[in-house]
This record gives sequence, structure tokens and C-alpha cells, in this order.
Amino acid sequence: MQDSIICWIPGLFRMCYHYPELSLLVIREEEREKVLTEHCMANIAHRSMREKIAFMVLELYLRLKLRGLNSDNISSFY
Repeated sequence: MQDSIICWIPGLFRMCYHYPELSLLVIREEEREKVLTEHCMANIAHRSMREKIAFMVLELYLRLKLRGLNSDNISSFY
């Protein structure tokens, strides 16, 4: 695994300097994402290929549902 930048926010360090509470929120969100990623990786590490694919499809479905991008329990992948 390698470090990577997913989203660059121009001026983030300056904003955190002027708004310390923003720094706390950014750090809290980063830690939350780290915990979720570790949980997800541990969850699927010892599963069969069929279970891994089922987990991925369910995860995609739930993410679409949270954003209101599926209707009547149907999600289009195209």
C-alpha cells in the first residue's frame, strides 16, 4: 500500500491556522476513516471470493441508498 492524495483542499493549512476547531474536525474525520478502513479490511480478509463480492455489492448498494441514488431498491451500474 502507498500513501496517496484523494482530495487536495487549497489553503487547508491556512484555514486550520485561523480556525483551530477546523483542525480538530479534520483530524477526527481522518481518524474515523482510518478506523472504518481497518475494520473493512479485517472484515473481508478471511472471506471467500464469493463473500468478498457480496460484501462489495452490498456496500455499493448501501452507499447509493444513503445518497438517494437508487429508487425502488434498484441501482443501475453504468
